[in-house]
Amino acid sequence: GFEAALDGVDKIIPDQSFENCDKVKCIYDLLDNQNNGLFCSTFGELFDSEEFTLELFTAPRSSLSWNADGATSFSGNSITITIADDLCDGDAHPLDIASTILHEAIHAAMYQSALNGDPNLNSTDYCLIWQDHFQTNDPCHEVMANQYVEHLAQAIADLDGNRFSLDFYMYSAWAGLSSVGEQVGLLSDPYVSQYYDEYQVLIDSPFDDCR
Repeated sequence: GFEAALDGVDKIIPDQSFENCDKVKCIYDLLDNQNNGLFCSTFGELFDSEEFTLELFTAPRSSLSWNADGATSFSGNSITITIADDLCDGDAHPLDIASTILHEAIHAAMYQSALNGDPNLNSTDYCLIWQDHFQTNDPCHEVMANQYVEHLAQAIADLDGNRFSLDFYMYSAWAGLSSVGEQVGLLSDPYVSQYYDEYQVLIDSPFDDCR
């Protein structure tokens, strides 16, 4: 995986809180060891950059905006991904945790790519370069809804060995994006109900890693 390729260069720095978060760290390592395509194309952008560093943390959900599963923040060339610490040993399905990690990695890679093109961009403007116009007041998630959801679903499917068709992984891929998805007409409702039955089949099927 990419961690081995770094050969000791501290570009991606897991905090002790992340290292001690057994379930989340296990999924992160699984994505890395399998050379997961989306993992490689997001975290890989950061590995290839000499200028950016990425720190990985866990923290109480109450400290994250909207009580989300994860958050990504930026300061110059430093990027921080924080995952809710109740995912460390809770009931969340491993594939949903993978979706959270990859969702935040997309934020990080978008920011890094945008800043490479314009060093004067700030942490609120970086998403505006990805589309000509926006239909919502959440440009970052609108870009992800329009451009990344199927890639995210495919990455989750790859982690699961592609045991089901892509529709079975779309519910997890839409996590954190569903409200925007409805607003731009990509979903019939913000509850992703059109994929819920397939999701139930997925999470009721065996997935033994990182339990």
